[in-house]
Amino acid sequence: MVVGIRAAPAYADSPDCNPNITRYRGTPDTAVLSPVITEWDSIAVAPGTTYEDTRTLSEVNSVSTSVNNNLEFSTEDKTTLGSVGTKYGLSVATNVGSTKTSTQTRTVRFNQPGVYGLYRGTERVEGEWIMDICGRTGTNTGKWVRIPDNAGRGTYVTFTSPDQGTVSCAQPEPPGTLRATARARLHC
Repeated sequence: MVVGIRAAPAYADSPDCNPNITRYRGTPDTAVLSPVITEWDSIAVAPGTTYEDTRTLSEVNSVSTSVNNNLEFSTEDKTTLGSVGTKYGLSVATNVGSTKTSTQTRTVRFNQPGVYGLYRGTERVEGEWIMDICGRTGTNTGKWVRIPDNAGRGTYVTFTSPDQGTVSCAQPEPPGTLRATARARLHC
């Protein structure tokens, strides 16, 4: 799902900045969301039986934060990732890290026959950002200046807060959602 499309105009009234504190900032220009299952387990319950157990989910994918394909990045780059959340109304990771976790365990109980999936996942958020430089106007003052053309463009990857749940072959899920992605793993 595309959230934004190259909609960042040049600044008419450029806001103030302090070049001694922040040299540059990235303004998100696009954002594409993709559901990603990060941990998974499946269970088949036979007719006439119930199932109760503590299950360990296995890692199947991970998403790492990056700026310009770098897994280590600066404070300004963290601000860029934070502005992705602000601009698109998402709760996204802004620090160096990934969705990798320690073991995920869940106690489950099913009293109906069927095929079930236990999942944990996230939305991968990736796109481009445009660089603004804090142009000095005084000792501790400056104005944000947009870098023209493609000279000041970059890329980012982050992810939303993890979600977890259960899906089954008996229940269809809305297309394009994390739950639909989890259900597709059941091969119903």
